[in-house]
Parts: sequence; C-alpha cells; structure tokens
Amino acid sequence: MLADIKVQTQYIVTFEQSSTPSALPADDRNFPHLHFEFLQPDRVRDAQKRCPDDMQYDPKTLYVPDSFLCKQTPVCIAYCFFREM
Repeated sequence: MLADIKVQTQYIVTFEQSSTPSALPADDRNFPHLHFEFLQPDRVRDAQKRCPDDMQYDPKTLYVPDSFLCKQTPVCIAYCFFREM
C-alpha cells in the first residue's frame, strides 16, 4: 500500500542579500551551549568527573550531568549513550 502513495515535495529557498553575514562578531553571538554550567572552563570534568588538574584526566571525554540529559530529546539521549560506547 505504501508503494502506491506518491508524495511531491517542493522546497523554496530564499536568500537575503547582505554584505555582512552578521552584525555581531562570532565571539559576541549568543549560543546556548556557552551558558551550560558543566561547560564553563572552571567546571569542566572528564567522564570520570576528574578535574583537568588531575594526573589521570582524560581530555577526550566529557562529563555530562544527568540533570542536563533528562531535559534533552530521546534522540539526543540515545546519541549520548552510543557515544559512550
């Protein structure tokens, strides 16, 4: 039955002509991830909750608190879970 259904999709893309891509420099943009507490330089931890000063600190991992994950979409949670493997 699904093979009999034909879907037509039309995409309309418009571009606004501008000489500058943004009125603000990249450093002044308000990106949400810049405000997450666990990503602040003084609060960054590895997956084992070790500080960067610790001899066993692993800079390839990042501790993401459960309080953050429970506010994310199921797809984001699954992505984080598979990234841990």
